[in-house]
Amino acid sequence: MYLSSEEIFIKLNNNDFLNQVFKFTYTESHVYAEIRIGGFFCNLVIQSGIKQKINIESRNDYTKKILRELFTIDTIDLYIYFEKNIKDKFYIKKLFNRKDFYLSKICTILEKAYNFLFNNIVTLNTTFRIHDTINNIGHINTAFYISDKFKHINMNMIETMDHIYKEELSLSRYGDGELNLVINQNNNISFQKNSILINEKLIEILSNTNDNLLVCLPNLALQNNFWRDFWFKKLHLFAHHCNQSLYGNAQVTRPIFFQKYGVEATEAWKRIWRNKSVCFIYGEGSRFEKNHFLFDEISSYSEILGKPSNAFEDLDLIIKQSVNLAEKTEVYLIALGPTGTILASELSKLGLRALDIGHLPNSYDNVFKNGKNPEALPVNRL
Repeated sequence: MYLSSEEIFIKLNNNDFLNQVFKFTYTESHVYAEIRIGGFFCNLVIQSGIKQKINIESRNDYTKKILRELFTIDTIDLYIYFEKNIKDKFYIKKLFNRKDFYLSKICTILEKAYNFLFNNIVTLNTTFRIHDTINNIGHINTAFYISDKFKHINMNMIETMDHIYKEELSLSRYGDGELNLVINQNNNISFQKNSILINEKLIEILSNTNDNLLVCLPNLALQNNFWRDFWFKKLHLFAHHCNQSLYGNAQVTRPIFFQKYGVEATEAWKRIWRNKSVCFIYGEGSRFEKNHFLFDEISSYSEILGKPSNAFEDLDLIIKQSVNLAEKTEVYLIALGPTGTILASELSKLGLRALDIGHLPNSYDNVFKNGKNPEALPVNRL
């Protein structure tokens, strides 16, 4: 009653026109008609047996991108698309029982599919290729800019830690979240709503002239997929604010620092606060852990709790509390997201040494204790 995949394959392979434009193969339940037009690859999949239909599909991401432009979906039933006048699926199924008619219908639809793709795909594919080429040229220019104009002012991780230690500096860090807040005051991140004031303060710090503060930018290494895409797409939106002669490396608080330098990375941090009185400033109930191996050699500690989300709302209060603890505090260690970046700068202006250390304990645990990646931990533990 129904056609087998072998019967369909033989019929299609014997069609002079189709045989020239498609490459046919078959399995027990499907016939695949592979086509390539203008660098575009896709399969027309003909299903045999009781569920006889023809779909167009691709396993290639670039091809799927083009199919979405042509059809608005990744996989489409060609009977419905090319024979819009036939909408009654029961009627179609009855027609399938007539083998000769069905074979003829398959050939007709494959011809229509080929003509449709030929008339549309070359132009569309060329458009995509041109767009990709323009993007690639932009990426190359950005890479040259980073290498020639920008990379020389960005220290590596060990240089950053040595500089902080020897010069007894405060530290403000910029990650992708902080830079997104810089780029557009309408940009928000998951735990901090942006504002005009946040945007202005982050821009001010980025072009900082405070000699007591080291500002750190993310890793410039273009071999990292995430950061390569970030720099390529967004550098031009904030580079004009980067007017300092030297920047530190923000990755010193991330797992990669401990992965790369191991015990040396641990000592680089611990020597900064060893035998010193510390004030921890972090979000109440947040994932920050003050009772940690990294802090086991401090002489004493106090703490100030902010909000785990939107901590900037309490910035003035936290500054006031920090000043009140100044006589018994040598180093302030801050974990408050973008507010920590701003707070470290504000405290350094007041002559207080403050370091925005963010996920530092969680980054250590991720490497040495098989802990979760910092971002995988809940923002609020309460």
